Amino acid sequence: MKQPKPKKCKNPSCGKVFTPNFKLQRVCSIDCAYQLARIESDKKQAKEAKVQKAEMKERIKTLSDYKRELQVLVNHLARLIDEGALCVSSGRSSGKMSGGHRWACGGWDNLRFNLMNIWIQSFHDNHHLSGNPSGYDKFLKEAGIYELVMDLNVTYPMMRWKDYDIKEKIVIARQIVKELKEANQVDSLPRSTDLRIELRVRYNKMLGIYL
Repeated sequence: MKQPKPKKCKNPSCGKVFTPNFKLQRVCSIDCAYQLARIESDKKQAKEAKVQKAEMKERIKTLSDYKRELQVLVNHLARLIDEGALCVSSGRSSGKMSGGHRWACGGWDNLRFNLMNIWIQSFHDNHHLSGNPSGYDKFLKEAGIYELVMDLNVTYPMMRWKDYDIKEKIVIARQIVKELKEANQVDSLPRSTDLRIELRVRYNKMLGIYL
């Protein structure tokens, strides 16, 4: 009968090379079997506790929590679409970049998730120049979408958010983020302004918030 090949003991504190008595034997001794069982039991309990904690956090989430989560994803989408592009309002190419809203979330909650309203912007312009609206508008006019963006507040004057709707959009946004990350590995970056506009239109439709 063919003898089993020597293998390394699966007990992390042992690691001794031994010849198993049967094919599925994982440890070299009874003591190591007990130790490995305790380790695996502890890991299982820790995993279950993590799942329970996540479920508990999900149960107590508010609409504001879901909106913040979706906002992070949508801002990320905008930055992925614009990866490698210059700051929308100043043309800066260095420093930390943000997702800058032309219609600020604080005053226009109804437009917070609209990708036409979110373009890559330097942290400096976004946070220290109040969004640099004059520079932002210059870009929008050159791109031929100034009127469209300025009319967003008229087109979508009021949005009634529901937590179950936002949860659904979070799932879609995660999928788009994954798709864009994969695309950015093979696409020529930065993309043209026209293509960036086209992608915003496409992903706004996929998100299904502004129809």
